[in-house]
Amino acid sequence: MLSTFRPGVESLEPRFVDLLQPFRALRYYHPAQRGSASMKAVLPALTGRGYEDLTIRDGDMASREFLRVTFGKPEPGERDRVYRQLEEYCGLDTRGMWQIISALRNLV
Repeated sequence: MLSTFRPGVESLEPRFVDLLQPFRALRYYHPAQRGSASMKAVLPALTGRGYEDLTIRDGDMASREFLRVTFGKPEPGERDRVYRQLEEYCGLDTRGMWQIISALRNLV
């Protein structure tokens, strides 16, 4: 089944860009990044929007919480609550990439 989709996925691969690269290479740097090229530093530096309002704020916590409620024995309702928090965190990661690109376009 996977081999059915391989050609399509491989044809898209050259269009993907790792957003870490231009920031790591210092093609853009804002002092608010405080020396970091990570999404958690770049997003607020460019957009003013960060992760501080979220319950799950970083990838390590997201991984731990996912594993805990998926394979552990969470309290009733806790799994759904954590999954919603993970959706908020991952959603901001996704929107954040778009917002970073938009902010960079506005600068040039």
